[in-house]
Amino acid sequence: MSEVLGTASKRMDVRRPASTLGNFMCDAMLDMAREKFDQGADLAVVNLGGIRRPYLEPGPVTRGMLFEIMPFDNLMVLVTVKGTVLEAFLQETAADGAGIGGFTMKVTNKKATEIRINGTLLDPSGEYTIVYSDYSLNNSRILKGSPAKQTNYLIRSAMEDYVKKMGRSGKQIGDNLENRFYAGN
Repeated sequence: MSEVLGTASKRMDVRRPASTLGNFMCDAMLDMAREKFDQGADLAVVNLGGIRRPYLEPGPVTRGMLFEIMPFDNLMVLVTVKGTVLEAFLQETAADGAGIGGFTMKVTNKKATEIRINGTLLDPSGEYTIVYSDYSLNNSRILKGSPAKQTNYLIRSAMEDYVKKMGRSGKQIGDNLENRFYAGN
C-alpha cells in the first residue's frame, strides 16, 4: 500500500457541484477505458458519494491513497445511450454534482446547458458511450437497463494504472481538472 505510483501536482478535493478529485477519477477511467476496451468511449462520470477520501494533497501518490479514495470493488462499465438519455442523465448530474471527464457543461440553477462532449455540442440524436460504475449503473433510474459492457476492471485499478502511466510519461496528475462544470448567468 505504500508503493508510490506517481505524483500529484496540486491538491484535489471532493466538492459539489464540481470535484477536482472526482474529475481526476473520471480522467483515469476514460483513459483506461479507451486504452483497454473502447477507443470511442466518450465521457466518464463518478458519483461523489462513492469517493471516501475527501482530498489528495500534492506530492507522492501511493496505492494506499487510491484505495482510501475508492475502497469499494466497483467495476467500470461502458454504457451506450442515445443523446436524449445522456442529456437527461447529465441534467440529474448537474443537480447533484459529480466528477466528470470528456465533457463540459454550463450549470445555472442546477440545470445543464451547453453540454459539450469532447468540445462538440451534445447531439440529442447521437449515440454516446459513458464510462461509469457498475454500482451506480444499478442504482440509476435513468441509465438502468441501458446496454452496458461489463469490464471486470476495478475503478481503483484504472486509477492505479493511470497514475503509473502518467508517471512513466513524466507527467503528474492534477492538471486541467477545473472548469468542467461552469456557472451560467
